[in-house]
Amino acid sequence: MYWLFRKEKLCEGAHKCGEAMMQNGGFDPCYECPAVKMDRAMESIRGRRIGLVTTLDRLRQAGITYGPDDLTFAESLLLVILAEERDKFTEELMKQASSKRK
Repeated sequence: MYWLFRKEKLCEGAHKCGEAMMQNGGFDPCYECPAVKMDRAMESIRGRRIGLVTTLDRLRQAGITYGPDDLTFAESLLLVILAEERDKFTEELMKQASSKRK
């Protein structure tokens, strides 16, 4: 879940990646690109469940409600973890903004 909020930090893009530049001139991601690996992981059964939970979270934020009978136990736990990671990410952003102002 950590990287869901920080995906852009996994790879700056093929045109800036030294490995991609050597492998294919920077036209495609490198063979070991962590962002591509994350995309592949999100296509797995576990990744799709995480995607479902992020959708449920967006619906909740939009004001659509659902009850305990609408979620599995695993989905409930993933929602808690997602909220915790969002809080950590928000705190990181606030610290970064604060340090830039100093």
